[in-house]
Amino acid sequence: MKKLYGILIVATMLVGGCSVSDERTKGDAEVVATDFARHFFNWQYEEAMENCAPESEKWIRLLASNVSESDVKMLREGDEATVSIEHLDLADMTDSVAVASVEVRDFLVRDSIGGQSEWVDEGTFHFVLVHRDGRWLVKMEGLPQSEK
Repeated sequence: MKKLYGILIVATMLVGGCSVSDERTKGDAEVVATDFARHFFNWQYEEAMENCAPESEKWIRLLASNVSESDVKMLREGDEATVSIEHLDLADMTDSVAVASVEVRDFLVRDSIGGQSEWVDEGTFHFVLVHRDGRWLVKMEGLPQSEK
């Protein structure tokens, strides 16, 4: 009888441990998506690259290489952009891909490279995250586009 109780306790711990691990994995993805978006939309590109896949760095470097003096002035005069995760889609906890829907408020955006920047009240962006070497990274296939 004691063996049966011992087996039940171990089984309960294993099942409980899996759900805690799954939540931590989803939580880790949310933290990375939030941290990346906060840095990215505040034009802190060097910090944003810490949370992106190596193949995504070219997009951030493209933006960083086209920052003008008027952009810097506008950033200094404005408030910091705020971000929040609306939804994180992780189809299966064993998957290595997630999609984060991120709402961004009060951010500065360029209409085109070299064009005049303007303040935007809010936008929703989708970022793909990949799980590599034990951590989540944002993988960009191009420059983010708002769906709003």
